[in-house]
Amino acid sequence: MLPLQNVPLLHATADNRLLFRVSLLFASIALARAVIRYNKVLITQTRMITTQELIQIIKDVTEDDIELLPDSSLVGGGSIIDSMGLVQICLALEERSQSDGFSFDWTSEKAMSSLNSIFKNPDTLAQEYNRQLSAIHK
Repeated sequence: MLPLQNVPLLHATADNRLLFRVSLLFASIALARAVIRYNKVLITQTRMITTQELIQIIKDVTEDDIELLPDSSLVGGGSIIDSMGLVQICLALEERSQSDGFSFDWTSEKAMSSLNSIFKNPDTLAQEYNRQLSAIHK
């Protein structure tokens, strides 16, 4: 096999090396711009979760035919969902968030606060999911 320096067409001069590096730089910039455009399309295709969608997720996870309204209690005295069901709902939301391009954090201090809990009802949980979704795509 011949060394590359002995092949006349591939002989690298300082000018050729510089031209190659500049070309590579421009190709890298073009690729980066294409990736950014693609990610912007993905972000705009991500949509907020509605309270009704969340209620359906809750019903699917709990496998119960329960009457659940947007203001139905998810935790506390009037809750119709046990702690295992609540964890399963959070795991289902984590899974959905992955397809939406972020990681849903249901272990935050706000989530665990009894006064400001995101688990008060389906509406507050949907609002928190959408807040985190919006924050990640700013």
